[in-house]
Amino acid sequence: MHSDRRSVPVLLAAGAAALLALVAACSSEEPAVSKPPASQSTAPEDLRASDAEVAAGLGQLRDLTAQIAATTGSDKSSAQSLVEEIEPIWERIEGTVKANDADAYIAFEDAFAAIGKAVDDGDTAKAQDAAGQVRDAADRYLAAHPG
Repeated sequence: MHSDRRSVPVLLAAGAAALLALVAACSSEEPAVSKPPASQSTAPEDLRASDAEVAAGLGQLRDLTAQIAATTGSDKSSAQSLVEEIEPIWERIEGTVKANDADAYIAFEDAFAAIGKAVDDGDTAKAQDAAGQVRDAADRYLAAHPG
C-alpha cells in the first residue's frame, strides 16, 4: 500500500502540471475576433483627401441630399437607402474638411444627422432644410477651400 500512497501525489502533481500547461496554452491563443487590417484602423477623420477630391465629394453630397429631400415624402424606403450612401462619400473627405474648417465639419455632421432623422420621421420640410444646410455648408467650404 505504501507504493499506492506515493503514486497519488505524483499523479496529482502531473495532473496539475498538465492543467497549468493547458490553461497557459489557451490563454496565449489569439482571440476569436481578428484585428482589422492596418488600413481599416485609421479613423476617417484622420485621412486627408486632395482639394479636388473634397470638391467632388461635396458635389456628390449636395446632389445626394437634394435627392433625399425630394424622395422623403413620396418614397421613404428609397430615401432611407439614399441616406445610407452619405457615409461612404463623407468618410473619404471628412478628415480634410475637419482639418481645414472645424465649423464646416460640424455643420455637415449636424446636417447629415438632421436629414437622417427627417427621413425616419417622413418629414419632407425638415429633409429639404437639412439638404439646404448641406448645400450652404458646401458652398461656404468651397469658397474658402476651392478644389
